[in-house]
Amino acid sequence: MRAVVPTIVLAAGFAACFGPTASDPCGTLAPHAEATRDPRGPSVERTLTIAADFEARWSADAERELETRRRAIESELARRSGPTWEGRYFRGDGTGEHVELVLGQSAGFVAGSHGCIPGRGHDRNHGDVRVLGDVLGLGDALELAPAWPNERVGLRGFPTKLLAVRWGERNYLLEESQLVAFCNAINHGWEPRTERHGCFFLHDGDEARAIVGKPRLGERGSKLLLDAPLAARICHVERFEICVDADRQEVITRITLDRGWRDGVVADLEFFVGDARSGSWMTIEDTAEHTARGILDRRGEGFPTPPIGTRATTRP
Repeated sequence: MRAVVPTIVLAAGFAACFGPTASDPCGTLAPHAEATRDPRGPSVERTLTIAADFEARWSADAERELETRRRAIESELARRSGPTWEGRYFRGDGTGEHVELVLGQSAGFVAGSHGCIPGRGHDRNHGDVRVLGDVLGLGDALELAPAWPNERVGLRGFPTKLLAVRWGERNYLLEESQLVAFCNAINHGWEPRTERHGCFFLHDGDEARAIVGKPRLGERGSKLLLDAPLAARICHVERFEICVDADRQEVITRITLDRGWRDGVVADLEFFVGDARSGSWMTIEDTAEHTARGILDRRGEGFPTPPIGTRATTRP
């Protein structure tokens, strides 16, 4: 979400995608994925294979596979005898990314992603669901085994490892890497959300359901989740340059706040700095008894270095 993402251009009429590559393909769509060895080298061959795989999942044969899987899942859900995490889930930002996931313990899953423009979506897939059991008391860990290649590039691809989190009457599915972000979203007041759109998979309709206390997110989560918003003031500012490459340097701003671990500040906690509308915040890196340090992340163009005394808060 905050990372600088590379641009990856795929050939054969494939649209440009933006984002990091998270994994290699986990299978092939025979015979659609068969690629003729290209004399221009393995990178071109791989690009053509990815493009062929993508086109194949929109074919009539692929549609029949998906429909068969959908019917099996709907039949399983209709019996209402499985775990609470079964069902339909959604996450999306309301603009360029909308991801829908429906899953049953025995029948598997179907996933699809699309944007705000009508037409063919960004990606779709289906496959089996494996329940790995309770992980450290957090909830059931689920592993999705896609039937088709699942390369996560830009708006394509789907997570394959999810954690089922129960919060009151709500069911969330989180990627392991989202646990810290989920805690910060709760601290910011963005979760529990009251509308369908959000950054985390939420069971359809659960945006209207009640929550009780805090979600069970293990020892790390219990430290990150605050009982009340925290506010602090900047007491020290450092600026230094790092060499990004031979032609470019980047200015880093490290901020020290006047609140520390005795005040409830812990590593990975996020603070908005100054006016929250500027889009600038800091993530705590280390703490002392009465101070905490972190790097400023600037989203607003031309945002000046905040002076000593500037207010920082966990809730905008």
